Amino acid sequence: SDLSVAALLQILEECVAAVTADVDPARILALGVCVPGIVDSAAGIVTFSVILPWKNVALAEALRQRFVYPIAVFSRGNAATWGERWYGAGRDVDNLLYVRVGAGIVSGLVLHGQPYLGRNYGAGELGHMTVQPEGTLCRCGNRGCLATVATTDALLNRVRQLLRHDTSNALWTTMQHNFDHLTLTDVVNAAQDANPLAQQALAEIGRWLGVAVASAINLLNLEMVIV
Repeated sequence: SDLSVAALLQILEECVAAVTADVDPARILALGVCVPGIVDSAAGIVTFSVILPWKNVALAEALRQRFVYPIAVFSRGNAATWGERWYGAGRDVDNLLYVRVGAGIVSGLVLHGQPYLGRNYGAGELGHMTVQPEGTLCRCGNRGCLATVATTDALLNRVRQLLRHDTSNALWTTMQHNFDHLTLTDVVNAAQDANPLAQQALAEIGRWLGVAVASAINLLNLEMVIV
């Protein structure tokens, strides 16, 4: 419940101490921290986040006061994108889009073989591309963002909505007649068992993702999309 920088630093100190307890300090090259938000990695500043209540937070400086290692701070989308470009599926690709779909939608771009960050390091925010102009209010302040219709929460909410009109569906029994008991695993398992309601909800999520990804491909003439 505490999303302050001080709380994060306390957790990090405990975690780093635990995982490095039996490691020779000379073998540790650096400490890298990935943050959900827009990050100026050169300055180590989290400029903005819609998940954390942070704006223009000098995170690298705060970390250097706690740790002896060299510090690097990245947005999680860019870190994952660079990982795919350097070591993963995108090693031989110069123009790609990375997308991670979960509780949020994380993405990043590589153009002409280089990470593309945009003017203020905020490029690649596929999750905040508008797909429903009159849609649900997003936590970013916009309406109808991809993140409002194609995340795990959006999927579960859609399944609950469909179940209100079909309480005879097997998922209703799986949930023990309680919407709060519905999990992503329940929906995936039901879909794999050919449950039409679960399959419909997943197909809708996939369609919204397809709309956004196709738009990005047409705009940037990408070679690859990594999901």
